Amino acid sequence: MLFSTTTRRAQIVLIALLLVALALGLLLQFFVGLSATPQQSGTGQELIGVSCAGQGNCYAVGAAGTILSDKNGGWTSQNSGTTKNLFGVSCVDSTHCWAAGNAGTILFNNGSGWTQQSANTIQNLFGISCLDSSHCWAVGTNGLIDFYDGKTWAPQASGTTIELETVACGDATHCVAAGQAGVMTVLSNGSWKPIDSGVTEELEGTACTDPSHCWIVGDSTLLFYNGSSLATQPSGTSNGLSSVHCLDSSRCAAVGDGGAYIYFDGKTWTALKSGVTTELDGIFQADSTHSVIVGDTGTILAGKPQLPLALFGVALWLILLWLALGLGLLLAVVTALAMISRRRIGAPAESVGSGP
Repeated sequence: MLFSTTTRRAQIVLIALLLVALALGLLLQFFVGLSATPQQSGTGQELIGVSCAGQGNCYAVGAAGTILSDKNGGWTSQNSGTTKNLFGVSCVDSTHCWAAGNAGTILFNNGSGWTQQSANTIQNLFGISCLDSSHCWAVGTNGLIDFYDGKTWAPQASGTTIELETVACGDATHCVAAGQAGVMTVLSNGSWKPIDSGVTEELEGTACTDPSHCWIVGDSTLLFYNGSSLATQPSGTSNGLSSVHCLDSSRCAAVGDGGAYIYFDGKTWTALKSGVTTELDGIFQADSTHSVIVGDTGTILAGKPQLPLALFGVALWLILLWLALGLGLLLAVVTALAMISRRRIGAPAESVGSGP
């Protein structure tokens, strides 16, 4: 009876643990799937760049002069005054935003609308980064670097004639620009100097949190620059990457081909679920739990990495699974002992005699 009661209890506990583990596994799939959710953009144009002046105050730019404004989750079209492709946008606050594009297009928004600024160039501009209202850099064809000092845009010697597609700055005197064929040039001590990236692939996105923490992404490439040297980091995806943005040295996110979406926690890059397979071209993190992602055919996603929740859930799921397996093993042992005990109790007694 003891073995029978113990066996039944073990079976009940085992079934309960398995059901909890199964339910938790389903919840994990649900929560991990919430890494990004779609938003209505109202356009079918490719969206290439995005920047925010705080949560719920963002701009997305793209093909044919497209500019969209987000006011707390609702995207609306804005008059850009141009039909030229816009490739990048950078905001330092709600009254200082710049967008850059083809044929030297520079647009400025003071909070009430977009107006053109003279870039003093007709070269295509593919990337722009502004630290404050008097420190902006735009990069483009033939190694062009255009600098804005708060009054006018003027070219700076880049040290290369290869097309530059992206730029980011750690402070007013330290920047990184990169582009076609793995070209890289860095700003330090007042001048730009090319450095060997070690790759020949197109580099499309950069992000810096300070002079010694910069990330550069491209076709199957993810590089880290510490201010003096470069190192490759495993990206967690085989897809090409188009854009990267960091809040600080332990909170970065990048997006790219085939809906690729990865997150960096200061140690490793982990693949997240974007929920789409279209190319994602731009990302901006408004804070640690709110990102805006843009891409082909007017795609806009609200990114919300939930790595702590997901990792905690995985750990709890593994613990429950091991408990269930351990209890299952114990149940098997108890059942075997019970069967042995029953055989012994039910076995006929050996006869005793004095012999023939």
